Amino acid sequence: MPLNLFVEVVEYLHFTLVQPFSRSLREHSGKFLQLLTFYTEFIPEAEALFPGVTADVMNSPYHPWTKGLSKEQLQQQLDFL
Repeated sequence: MPLNLFVEVVEYLHFTLVQPFSRSLREHSGKFLQLLTFYTEFIPEAEALFPGVTADVMNSPYHPWTKGLSKEQLQQQLDFL
């Protein structure tokens, strides 16, 4: 895939992430929509264009929820209820 097409896709997704939600970033719904776009559109698109490019981001300490809970953590959650 040509680099200029990748740049255009990233710029478009950046625009969709920032522009529509910039006025409502302080509101919960704006953050939800921004994160929804990031995880359902931006990350898959970047991964489709360049496989492996999102691995560092998704394996960072900020995204442990993508791997699920261990059995011990799940039991702690159930015990809490």
